[in-house]
This record gives sequence, structure tokens and C-alpha cells, in this order.
Amino acid sequence: MMSRLVLTAVDGTWSCTVPSGTKRVLGRASGQADVVLRDLSVARRHAVVFEQDHVWHIEDLGSHCGIYVNDVAAVGSRRLAQGDTVRIGAISLVVAIQDDAGPV
Repeated sequence: MMSRLVLTAVDGTWSCTVPSGTKRVLGRASGQADVVLRDLSVARRHAVVFEQDHVWHIEDLGSHCGIYVNDVAAVGSRRLAQGDTVRIGAISLVVAIQDDAGPV
């Protein structure tokens, strides 16, 4: 089943969609990141989101601040689930996983 990952800022002002079968680097540098998060607390290349075996993951790329999923520091690759909150630097994002029929 094809799915897509939707990351939305907690305040609702921003969102991005990552299609199935792709990966996206999140960071603050427009020349180095696929998804730009404009905040100085975010590293140039902070984290990557990707789908593996029909499961979405996030992985820190060696940033100084790390990443948090549901307020727990994520070490290595961390599985993402519907409704999770991801913190990258000072930016908090809500996870939505959708298939062709809608939210999973």
C-alpha cells in the first residue's frame, strides 16, 4: 500500500508532504536540505525522514540538538506513527500518515 507522510507545524502555519518511496532531509540550509525549517536551532542538515518496509522513520543526521519524538530523544532510526509529535530544534511537528484512502 502506498502512503505519504505529512508533517505539520503544531501551530498549523506550515506543512510538507513526503511521498512514498522517497526520503527528505530536514534542515535550515536551503542548498543542503530538501525541507527547509527556518530556525537557528535547526542544523543545516538536521534529520532525514524515509519509508522502509511500509513504515515511516526519522533519523538524526548528527545534529547538536538531536531530535525528539513524543518528548523522548530519538537515537538512531525511530519509527513514526500517526499523531506523533517530532521536535527538531525549537520546531515541533505533528505526524500524519496517509494512504490513498486517507489517514492510516
